[in-house]
Amino acid sequence: MWNFNLAVLVLAGALLLSIGTNALLYQKLAAFRRRKKRRALEGQAQKAAEEIYERMFPAEMLNLLKVKDYSDLKVGDQQYFSSVIMDVNMADLTGLVRNRKAEEVFASINRMLNQVIPLVYGHAGMVEEFQGAGFCALFLEGYEQALTAAVSICENINKLEGQDREYESVTAGLYYGPVMAGVVGHERRMTILTLSEAKEFADVLRAIGNRYDAKIVVTSSFLDQIENSAGKFNYRLLGCLLFEESGEIQKIYDVFDGDTLEIRNKKRKSKMVFEKGVDLFAKQKLPEARQHFIEVLKMAPGEKAAKYYLLRCDQYLNSACERNIFIERYGKAVEGESYAYDNQSAVRTG
Repeated sequence: MWNFNLAVLVLAGALLLSIGTNALLYQKLAAFRRRKKRRALEGQAQKAAEEIYERMFPAEMLNLLKVKDYSDLKVGDQQYFSSVIMDVNMADLTGLVRNRKAEEVFASINRMLNQVIPLVYGHAGMVEEFQGAGFCALFLEGYEQALTAAVSICENINKLEGQDREYESVTAGLYYGPVMAGVVGHERRMTILTLSEAKEFADVLRAIGNRYDAKIVVTSSFLDQIENSAGKFNYRLLGCLLFEESGEIQKIYDVFDGDTLEIRNKKRKSKMVFEKGVDLFAKQKLPEARQHFIEVLKMAPGEKAAKYYLLRCDQYLNSACERNIFIERYGKAVEGESYAYDNQSAVRTG
């Protein structure tokens, strides 16, 4: 005979068991959700930390150092590789800071950098370090990418120049060579350092550009690596540079695609006369060279490089000073030696 009380007890027990089971499942589900949320927060924190690290140390540098994660970096990690190095300066820092507040100086620098940094990365480059009102960038994928980026940088700064004359001194030097990158410091404070003579030489080329009113300066060996470079870029022979330790002379070129339209037209118009004057100067045919530079100044009044050559011609013709076939030197001098120009390299004559 059916026992009502027993049935009630059975149903009550089943209900209690169900409630207990559901409570346990709820607790497990809540714990799972908490773990999931914690992992998500940890993932977000790790991602945020990686983004901060990447701003300080380029992610591309990890690949070059063959390190998978920032936490794996340690003092002593180092690798060799080759790259195009671009050294850029965008303003006269001395003039930029004179009689100005700190916030105004940094606002000007950052306004320039915000314009041009995306162009570096857009041409497969990476910013290796910032220096004053400029930076050094590495381009692992080729000469043409780097030179195109330099032209784009100058074009963008030209737009700012129209708004403020403090931006008118942008210059860039490009050179290719071996680079050594490594982690230096202490476990409490470390950084990635790059060492390269090519990096130093890119800085020399940039400084030459500033003296001769050339926004982008490269060597003949650099242009030789770009297929049909003359069909892709506008440039003119700027002069000869002596590597004093080896005695090698390299021709250096002013790539003027990054100049303003007015200056580009002047340089294009006077290019043949200017380059002939440079060639005559290097061959020590100074009276003839002088006449060519005078002709350049008639076509382009104020032409800085032509005025420099004209001054050198006058100095050599009117004094007994040493006559050099090159306009710049690089490296330690070799005493007691002189050089002759043969259109390709230096020939030691002493």
